[in-house]
Order: sequence, then C-alpha cells, then structure tokens
Amino acid sequence: MTSRGCLGSGYNFNLVKENERSPLDEIIEERGVKFLVDSKSFMYLIGTTIDYSEDSIEAKFIYNNPNVKA
Repeated sequence: MTSRGCLGSGYNFNLVKENERSPLDEIIEERGVKFLVDSKSFMYLIGTTIDYSEDSIEAKFIYNNPNVKA
C-alpha cells in the first residue's frame, strides 16, 4: 500500500524477483497467480479481494478492502 488519495491509501503492483523479496513478506497464491504483500501492508489488506475488469474503454483492477472506512 502507498499513501495517496482522499483516504490516504493506494495500491501498487510491481514485478518482484525472488531475490528481491524480504523474508518477512507474505506470498499469497490464488488460481496460479502469486501476490507478494510487503510486511508493512499485510495487516491492512486482510480480507481484501481483487477483481479484474475490462471493457472497450479501460482495463482495471478493482479492490474491495473491508478495512477501509469512508
């Protein structure tokens, strides 16, 4: 997670090589896709779901984080 936006949180996706990860980072695998969550962000992301949406105008990831309060 990064700091940005009205609520102060944003999400980043980056490719990470195995030798670049911290031993404290969590790896979550779902349907053959592996996600690395850094140890500082992990507690804020518990319960979050990620979906992918694509139409003729845009393609985007949609996050549903139950920990975010408006």
